[in-house]
Amino acid sequence: MGLPAVRVYAGIWGGRSGVFWLDDLRVEEVGLLNVLRRPGTPITVRGERPNAIHEEGRDFEPITDPKLNFHFDHDCPTIKLRPESRIRQGQTLRVSYYHGTSVTPRQVSLCMSEPGLDEIRRKQAELVQKHLAPRVWFLGMDEIRQGGSCAACKARKKSMAEILGDYITRQVQRIRELNPDAEVFIWSDMLDPHHNAHRDYYMVDGDLTGSWQYVPKDLRIACWNHKAREQSLAHFSRLGFRTLAAAYYDADTLKSTYGWLDSISRTPGALGIMYTTWRKKYDLLGSFGDLVAQGVVPLLPRDSAPRRLSKASEERSEAKEDSPSTNRQTAAEFRTWTDRGGRYKMEAEFAGAAGGAVNLRQRNGDVISIELEKLSAEDQQWIERRKK
Repeated sequence: MGLPAVRVYAGIWGGRSGVFWLDDLRVEEVGLLNVLRRPGTPITVRGERPNAIHEEGRDFEPITDPKLNFHFDHDCPTIKLRPESRIRQGQTLRVSYYHGTSVTPRQVSLCMSEPGLDEIRRKQAELVQKHLAPRVWFLGMDEIRQGGSCAACKARKKSMAEILGDYITRQVQRIRELNPDAEVFIWSDMLDPHHNAHRDYYMVDGDLTGSWQYVPKDLRIACWNHKAREQSLAHFSRLGFRTLAAAYYDADTLKSTYGWLDSISRTPGALGIMYTTWRKKYDLLGSFGDLVAQGVVPLLPRDSAPRRLSKASEERSEAKEDSPSTNRQTAAEFRTWTDRGGRYKMEAEFAGAAGGAVNLRQRNGDVISIELEKLSAEDQQWIERRKK
């Protein structure tokens, strides 16, 4: 790696209680464990003399790890000498090789500089076009936590930002060769300085800063960092990219969706918003669609989510409507409600008001609570008339 120092971490991430005991920690050589064999990851076997380089296939049999699984849980392969080998039994060897490492138990990064990967991508793209012929493509490239350390990457003498940008560009070009009118989306994080496009990102050997400069400007960017959404959307908008908000992310409420809708409403070039789930949680998809279609978000406080009332709460609300001392509505009436700024509208039925809040029932039966002062003057007057 050519690094002057290595930092070793030991601990439990996410622990909240209990006792953690660490004993007999040591660093050991493990030999050819998880050895990688591809053009960009050569093996060098030397004798003790600097120029005594031994040849694979002549001095020793080809080296592979048949149990390669990117974990440190199995024995290493050994170096097997050939009959005509110049290596003597018992001789000390210096072996340099590349080993595979997983970021999580299930995540292993591909090398963007390895030519063989382009051929795999090409075949996959051809199959997608043949069987699906989609108008819209989505490149699943996010959280690329390794790269830049192998011989293939080093030989290019490019920054990791350039390597990433070039790889994305080649994928887009390949898709356009198959479908010139294809619209191509990609996750935002590896092109976003407010997210993962920076120096010292996980095990990436190099700097990802500036990666956004090396990709096609007609690439659609799906922003998914809710906390930095304002900065991220502004960053891509200033560069001329069209953006998409990737909202929801398997929460129990649609609270984050409101922030996204508010942000993209003020972002030039924003295309829209999508319901993003990794756990196949579609319980809130209907309500999500209603919010997007009706533009309800700016009617609500920016730091809160709509309060979906329970059945008992709805019954109490309806009872209050029939009471002479509270709100009164003679018949069900769906009308268009507008926010105070006049930019957003939603269709719903008035379901009562109390304590400075208004309950509105949507056509799907969901009841949401909105602050009265967030509504337009006309809507507030309409409610006042119902109170008389």
